[in-house]
Amino acid sequence: MADINQSLLDLFVQSGTRPNKYRVYLDLPVQSGADGLLDSIKNKAISSILDVVCKATSFPAIKLKQTDFMYRGKRYPLKGDISFDNVWDVTFYSDDVSLTRDIFENWIRGMDNHFEKENFMDASLVGPDVGDLSYTSTMKVSQYHYTNPIIEIAQYEFYNVFPMGISAIPLADDAKGISEFVVNFSFSHYKKLSILES
Repeated sequence: MADINQSLLDLFVQSGTRPNKYRVYLDLPVQSGADGLLDSIKNKAISSILDVVCKATSFPAIKLKQTDFMYRGKRYPLKGDISFDNVWDVTFYSDDVSLTRDIFENWIRGMDNHFEKENFMDASLVGPDVGDLSYTSTMKVSQYHYTNPIIEIAQYEFYNVFPMGISAIPLADDAKGISEFVVNFSFSHYKKLSILES
């Protein structure tokens, strides 16, 4: 029996998911109107670049709150509401012309330009399937089979996404490697898509 269990464990370990087999789909808000098609094509090209320079991210955590019910002096735990953090962090490599960081800085400034004291994001900027939240978008993260990069085994879709923060990039004389920064995205909710849906 021990040999069988070990064989099953070895098979499971060999076929288990790998954290480095993933892809992030970052769609930027698209401007409609006469230049909408051009902007859509441009944003798809930028999204492809962002996917390449993406270093790390994660699937969202979820938990069920507990509510205590007192009855005759005893405490009974009951299920509460589902809760999750509305923040999704994505780590990017910094390119040599700062294009990646500029994309998210411009997005944030487009929502609220602190330096100019005005909001200059065009009202016609809309994200896919986000209603009238013109500054948001829909984004996905997928995990792939460890031997077949075409087969998706899990996909999460985040809704009403917008960047709420960009980390600093430290500089130092003795630093090595490629510079990195983290973008903190806010989202309203998410959905785990089935393989057939995705």
